[in-house]
Amino acid sequence: METLIQKLKTEDEKYLRISRNFKVLFWIMIIFYSGFFIFNPDKQLSILDRLGGACYVLTFTVFLLIYRSYYKELKSVDYNLPTTEMLKNVIKRYRLFQPRTAASIIPIILLDGGLTLNFIDHFTDFEMIYRILIVQAFYIPVMAIAFLIGVRFWYKKHKPLRDKASELLKDFEP
Repeated sequence: METLIQKLKTEDEKYLRISRNFKVLFWIMIIFYSGFFIFNPDKQLSILDRLGGACYVLTFTVFLLIYRSYYKELKSVDYNLPTTEMLKNVIKRYRLFQPRTAASIIPIILLDGGLTLNFIDHFTDFEMIYRILIVQAFYIPVMAIAFLIGVRFWYKKHKPLRDKASELLKDFEP
């Protein structure tokens, strides 16, 4: 039990730092993209570029909110709870799919929209639908690979912690 708690504390502290760093990164990206795409007076920026930039800013804003929520959750972790309650919280916290995972679909779609708006002007030899499909032909595989890497990472790092907590919980519950 002590070994599991120590591993959990280490992982939670690590992800607390990562969440804090991502929050800072997203603030920087929000400011940068707001200035570069939205408020930039450059006449060469088209309305599509500005709308794409707005999608980027919304993407980073939603990710900022997600990571802020995650940070608050990790900050409030209490290892002094009764053992069964603490283990149930661990199982919940380290499951593969969580509400925040579903909420990540929103910024992923916004990012897709921003990329599409910013890159469709680069393929002027094609009709609009083909321009959109070209962008999607690159974006969707990249997102699929990122998803698979995330799932693999979960299986390697978090699933063992979750499985151990589940095993211990079975021992404590009648």
